[in-house]
Amino acid sequence: MLIFPMKKLIGNDSLKGRSSLVQDLWVAAVINTLYWPSRPTECIKQVSWIPPDEYTVKANTDGSSLGNPGNGSSGLVCRNSDNMVVGVLAMGLGVVTNYEAECFAIVLAVETAVRQRWLKIWIKLDSSVAVLAFNGNQGPWQWRQRWRRAYKQL
Repeated sequence: MLIFPMKKLIGNDSLKGRSSLVQDLWVAAVINTLYWPSRPTECIKQVSWIPPDEYTVKANTDGSSLGNPGNGSSGLVCRNSDNMVVGVLAMGLGVVTNYEAECFAIVLAVETAVRQRWLKIWIKLDSSVAVLAFNGNQGPWQWRQRWRRAYKQL
């Protein structure tokens, strides 16, 4: 990290009388770096990630939309039992509901497992409604056929 005296960077006192925030941002722009101090967190939560068993791939999935319905996307990160990332996928879906985006993330995970020839996959997501739908072999009609086709190939 390089540190320059403020007077040398400003030169003609063009920022004299400005707030320290403006001066900091100007200096950051001059040296082509940007630092924005973060606010202290109010709540710290401990989280953990449990790796899958040997020969199993864990797919952590998520889907969301900006608005309900709104522009949405789904994605997944797949890791093996050695905690190595073996696949990452994200896809824009257009206008969907949050539920549809969550469900499509499940379909993406199963299709990815089939395409990669993974024998066992553990799909992890935060939507209990989507889990219930797929455990009952249901789900949004738009992706039900893709789900059934991929599920049969596992």
